[in-house]
Parts: sequence; C-alpha cells; structure tokens
Amino acid sequence: TRGFQFEYYVDGIAPPPQRAFTLDLVFPLAIEDLRVAVEQPLRSSAFTLTPPAAETTTTPAGFTHHLYRVGRWPAGKAWRVQAAYRKEDANPSIARAAEPPPPGAAAPRQAGPPTWLWATLIAVAGILAGLGIWLLRRGRLPGRPDARRLYCPHCGARARPRDRYCGKCGRPLAGG
Repeated sequence: TRGFQFEYYVDGIAPPPQRAFTLDLVFPLAIEDLRVAVEQPLRSSAFTLTPPAAETTTTPAGFTHHLYRVGRWPAGKAWRVQAAYRKEDANPSIARAAEPPPPGAAAPRQAGPPTWLWATLIAVAGILAGLGIWLLRRGRLPGRPDARRLYCPHCGARARPRDRYCGKCGRPLAGG
C-alpha cells in the first residue's frame, strides 16, 4: 500500500529505575519513505536515543514523540534504534484495560433472561415455523390462493387462482 502504520510495544524492558531496549525493524519489501516515531514513556527522565532523533514533538496528552525521517530503506536490512531512560515506577504510561480471564477460567455470569426462557421461546418459534411451512405447502393459509392452481400441470404456464383453463394451452386446470 502507499502508506501504513504499525505500533510495536516493547515488553522486555529492564525493571525500574534504569531501563533500556533495542529495536530492530526489518521489512520484507523496500520502503519508499520510512518514518519512525519513538514514544517516550510518561514520567521518564534522561531519555536518550541512538541514533538521535531528527525531530521531537509533544502531544496535548503529554507524550513526547521522537521522529526519524529515514527515507528509502532496502528490503531485508535492519533499521535499529536503542533507547535508555530512567523511570522510578513500574506503571505503564496508560492504564491497561482489564485483562481477559485465563484459558479455562469460568466466564463471569452476565445478567439477562434465564436459560429456560430462551429455550421456551426457541421451541415456540420452531413449532410456529413448522406449522407455517406445513400450511404453506398445503396452500391453506388464510388469504393465500391454492398453490396447486398457480401453474398449469400440462404446460407449466402461470395461471391466476380464479382461472379454470390454461391461458397458454387451453386445457382445464385441476380443481377448476
């Protein structure tokens, strides 16, 4: 595509207070205009990058982004950045969402109609659907013409419910 963005969150960072990580980006295709932004964690100090970023911006939320405008980058070649900083706490910059339960754990019970009510509603709907299909096949639904008289049994031409004879072949229609 002409442009895309991906985000990578480094999980293997040393514990507080001194932290460091190295990031190697390798792309399977040549990049026409590689741009990289490294986000500095909130509440960090002495943040350094190797190589140094060409530009730095700060968002209204207080995040500092260190920007690299690399340009053309060949396929298969690693682009590397090393970061080091000091952060006294182990809390992430943004609070994490609630973690999903571990596999095999019982899911929290959701409030809603009891299971027996759903089973009853499904059974009643099934019975009504079966009855409707049976009546349709027999052509006995109120206000519905007899399905046997909609087509001529001899030539297959369409006939109106009140027709006694086929409009195409002239033969008498069943029950007419």
